[in-house]
Amino acid sequence: MANFDDQMLAGVFAEFRNEVAPYVRSGGAAAAHETVRHRKRVRAIAATALAALFVVAPVTAYAAMSGDSHGPPAQVGESQSPTPGPSTPGPSSPEPTTVAPSGGASPKVPDGRISKAELDDATLDIPAWAPDAYVGGCLSGRMKFTDGAHFIKDSFHVWVEEVVHADVDHDGARETVARLSCGDQVSTFQVVAFDRDAAGVIRTVGQVAVQSGAIKTICDIGVGTRGDIEVEVGDFRTPLRCLERPPAFVQLQRRSYAWNGTRFVQTGGPTEFPVNHKVTDLAITSSDLVFGAPVNGVRHGSMTVTVSNLGPAALPFHVIVSVPAGLQLSRPSACKIETFPQPVVSVTCDQAALAAAARTTVTLEFTAAKPVTPDFLPQAVAKLADRYGDPKLSNDEARFTVKF
Repeated sequence: MANFDDQMLAGVFAEFRNEVAPYVRSGGAAAAHETVRHRKRVRAIAATALAALFVVAPVTAYAAMSGDSHGPPAQVGESQSPTPGPSTPGPSSPEPTTVAPSGGASPKVPDGRISKAELDDATLDIPAWAPDAYVGGCLSGRMKFTDGAHFIKDSFHVWVEEVVHADVDHDGARETVARLSCGDQVSTFQVVAFDRDAAGVIRTVGQVAVQSGAIKTICDIGVGTRGDIEVEVGDFRTPLRCLERPPAFVQLQRRSYAWNGTRFVQTGGPTEFPVNHKVTDLAITSSDLVFGAPVNGVRHGSMTVTVSNLGPAALPFHVIVSVPAGLQLSRPSACKIETFPQPVVSVTCDQAALAAAARTTVTLEFTAAKPVTPDFLPQAVAKLADRYGDPKLSNDEARFTVKF
């Protein structure tokens, strides 16, 4: 191949000399010189093109046969300085850890869109619920869901409530974000992001938000205009997994969260709740209902109920006392009485708004024709009017005893 190249080049240069020779004459050197320069330019272009044609072919063949990615040695007459070109790893360069698919396409990103139907029957890694969760006893870790629920005991479950899809980690593919609840009559909540690994297995990306601190409920999720996850949080507990909209006194906020490469952080919306003037904490205590000796065949008894406002708002409320059937309320006469098929009488006394840090006392008097033994535990309850909320129910009830 090298001899063939030399013969071709020699032929080109011989033809060039024959062309130039007739123009070299004594006494006309300048004119001949100009003509030669013109012809030389023309022939140089032709020779270069022809030389390139026959040089590239053997070079390509040489590289293919030898497997050398660094190219052939420099040809005679070529510049010895390096020519800029694509960078290729040298013998000491480390091998790349990933190889792009043919055609220069990026590696395929797993599709993290998981339907609620699939998530409802998946095995998921659930992050821990908050230590101060409104409901205790909720499980975390790897658990199997069936029909959207993981059974704990009785009617107590972890539920997959709803899902949305967004590219939370900005890898070009959408992931799945789910709102989860745990409980029964009352619930705690968290929001978790899921994706798939390269094998298609569902994995947990991270916990977006959780019911904790001032957040007492999480009732909805969505996707913001920037792709952040929007979480609707409330400052008051909600019954039955938020299957119904929260009561009007619950303050609801939309807060945005985004993945920062390590965890989800809040990126928008309020960071705290203002004082809720429709919520306060009532506490109640009660004396026993004690009857004296009969007078003209009638026994008289009385009890005292004390209610304290431990919260910030002055709100109207009710005192509700349950007593056994056979007792008649004599005072206060303004209280309402309701009877039930069971041997129970409910007495409800409406009370005006009680100022913050204030206390009030209600005395109830009853009569009875004979001693009555209740077959239930009598109790007194402090209950805010329907449009208001009490965040702490444990101090809203007081047990008492009926004594003859």
